[in-house]
Amino acid sequence: SGISAYGSTNRSVVLAANGTGSTVAQIANGAASGGNNRGNYATDWQKRRGVASQVASADYTTIGGGRNNTASVGDATVAGGESNVSCNCHSTIGGGYSNIASGNAATIGGGLANTAFGSIATIGGGGNNTASCTYATIGGGGSCNTVSGVYSGILGGKGNDTKGFSSTFILGSNLSASQANYTYVNNLSSQGSIYSDTGNSNNWQNSYTTL
Repeated sequence: SGISAYGSTNRSVVLAANGTGSTVAQIANGAASGGNNRGNYATDWQKRRGVASQVASADYTTIGGGRNNTASVGDATVAGGESNVSCNCHSTIGGGYSNIASGNAATIGGGLANTAFGSIATIGGGGNNTASCTYATIGGGGSCNTVSGVYSGILGGKGNDTKGFSSTFILGSNLSASQANYTYVNNLSSQGSIYSDTGNSNNWQNSYTTL
């Protein structure tokens, strides 16, 4: 590997690895001080870890910084934070503390002790939230929420659970779903009309309540 600068006025700095080599902040030494070997084409700028395995160990993985983070399956990313684990293909953690993205292409923005183990599941932040099914989403954060149905989502709040029902949405706190394809709220306020679809597009807006 080598370092070079080029250009007459505006200079770029290139950190060039040889062949399939990784780009790292510390040389691997099998101990916590340097970590285990990184994967092919991996990028690891993390400088502090508790154990040697907390590195970008698989091919094309990335750790942007922070401490005690692990990216252990191909194309996984941890941007920063502390004690985060991104351990499936294309999974991503933006930061925060003690988050786990173990689903294929799962994403956690940040927060504390969140787990996204459904494929393409997303948690925006908050604490102790779980997205356990394909395309499940916890958008705003909150705490102690569980999304376990396909295509389901929780906006935020606390203590909500979709109970495995698909296409189910929750807005509020301490709500549990009882059937699929419904939206659950604590209270609902509207500045205008609420319309219902009777199942026939020609009757759409025939039944409504004005608040």
